Amino acid sequence: MGLSAREVRWEAGGRAVVDGVSFTVAEGSVTGLLGPNGAGKSSLLRLLAGVASPDHGVVLAGDADVHRTARRERARSIALLEQETHPSVPLTVLDVVLLGRIPHRPGWLPRAAEDAADDALARACLAQVGLAGFEGRDFATLSGGERQRAQVARALAQEPRVLLLDEPTNHLDVAAQLSLLALVRSLGLTTVAALHDLNLAASWCDHVVVLDAGRVVADGPPREVLSPELVERVYGVRAHVLDHPSTGRPLIAFDPPA
Repeated sequence: MGLSAREVRWEAGGRAVVDGVSFTVAEGSVTGLLGPNGAGKSSLLRLLAGVASPDHGVVLAGDADVHRTARRERARSIALLEQETHPSVPLTVLDVVLLGRIPHRPGWLPRAAEDAADDALARACLAQVGLAGFEGRDFATLSGGERQRAQVARALAQEPRVLLLDEPTNHLDVAAQLSLLALVRSLGLTTVAALHDLNLAASWCDHVVVLDAGRVVADGPPREVLSPELVERVYGVRAHVLDHPSTGRPLIAFDPPA
């Protein structure tokens, strides 16, 4: 299932936070949503997920208008992982992953103790993200990387076709960042991830969309989009784009401040 935004606009406080955004994400690809703080990345992800409704324009998942799709049906096809949050009540890792099954339960009823099928699926999702054996752990005791993996497992339990991630590598060390993004790529889902690190986007994304002040200023493969001119114009820093010695992908080296 592909995903596209067509002239999407959303205002808050009399200001256009997302302003006429259009782009298309190919089925099964990984797209990096880039831009400085305040560019509108998180707001756009919520619009793509159907959590917020645009003032103008349309978001399509496949051929379906996301905002005209019933909430439960939408949650079965699109999973959104917002910036890391902690449950307000004690939950095990298995409990957290089982939250992803809510859209598949009749009438949004709580989980039944006898629902072995959901348990089996949740355990399979944990194994898929490398957390087999963590089911009974207190979610609050996990490391940052483990919590992010558990949240990806929760999203997988929704059985979505589209995965939306808001700053998934925040507060993670380098090894955890690389491990998480490798996992995301391996899933084969249509994925849009808001990222701050341009080199992570260049290394792991098929496609990047760069926002500035709510508008798309560049859209395409990282090699074509992430030029020194674009980096200076959007981020206000000078940079050089090199070739990664191992992968050949773009590698961005920043000049120190003048």
